[in-house]
Amino acid sequence: MRKVLSSNNSDLVKQILKTTNLKKIVPNLDDAHFDFLLRGFLTSGNSDFFDLVFQSVNLEKRINALEEYYFPRLLENALSSTNVDLGKRVLDAMNFQKIQYHLGSSCLDSLIRETMKSSSPLSLRALSRLNLKRIVEEFDDGSLCCLLTEIVTARNFNSANYAAQSINIRKRVSRLSGVNFVDFLRDGSFTF
Repeated sequence: MRKVLSSNNSDLVKQILKTTNLKKIVPNLDDAHFDFLLRGFLTSGNSDFFDLVFQSVNLEKRINALEEYYFPRLLENALSSTNVDLGKRVLDAMNFQKIQYHLGSSCLDSLIRETMKSSSPLSLRALSRLNLKRIVEEFDDGSLCCLLTEIVTARNFNSANYAAQSINIRKRVSRLSGVNFVDFLRDGSFTF
């Protein structure tokens, strides 16, 4: 179905979709195929047939029923989508509160860093939906150093400022031992 939807011949796509029983197919897709189809829309940025394909499912419920395994990649595709409105719809359907309690700290660390790297206008929206204060409190020194590096080198200043405000910088940084802060302030890299 993803190949059909990516076709440049919109008349042909409409014809195929009209003759396909989407109300039966889409709700019965397993997690892997549903994720693949959804990310196909995000990657292509083409939302012409999005509503038609997903009309038979409650998008929010279906996305939140996905296993946590799919969440980071789906978030990354939502942030990098050339269609910001489509990315926003998928982002808004995600339950960040549920996910952050099921992902391990290394996965959350990676997720936050990927969001910080994004220049998407949606990255601040994604960060604000995570409970960053709670997450960052549980970071080990290495994860905290990585996050501080991302904040200093971020392309998206709004996201960087938001993430910086989530850290009690004075308290957390004072506990880091053996860090060369001169190098950090110069180029954003940590040496111990």
